[in-house]
Amino acid sequence: MSDSPDDTTDYATPSHDYLRRRLQQMDPYDFELFVGDVWEYLGWNTRVVGEPGDRGIDVIATDGGDKQVGS
Repeated sequence: MSDSPDDTTDYATPSHDYLRRRLQQMDPYDFELFVGDVWEYLGWNTRVVGEPGDRGIDVIATDGGDKQVGS
């Protein structure tokens, strides 16, 4: 693999509106899993609870200590 400039790939950052539309189009359960994945990426332990559309807490994230977040 060479380090020439021709080997680089440019990525475009999606707009805020594009991301919002994509998130709003997601299946509700897939969205809950996505939110859990985001919290896990940030270092939290997560579990998806409840059912999509139940209007309750969908994801519980804990930091391994005394902090807990429900979203």
